[in-house]
Amino acid sequence: MGKARGAPRSWVRPCSAGSLGDPKDAHACGAQGAAVFVSGAAQRMPQDVAAAFQAVAVAAGGLTPAAAAQYVRQLALSGRYFVEAWS
Repeated sequence: MGKARGAPRSWVRPCSAGSLGDPKDAHACGAQGAAVFVSGAAQRMPQDVAAAFQAVAVAAGGLTPAAAAQYVRQLALSGRYFVEAWS
């Protein structure tokens, strides 16, 4: 873990879809204003992470799949979902 630059008392925690833990915990982080930084291979990483977040929004947030996809898009539009990917 490392401290997030410019965000006091916030922490960066690397994780993968398999290590998200309880979907309710992941959903609570998003509800509290957490930001998501995706970094990895452009071939599959961005799509896989977006799908994992959509699954959490459905399982823990009670959203429909379409609403969950819109939620992830809104995170990006609001500056809380960043993707750095390379090929």
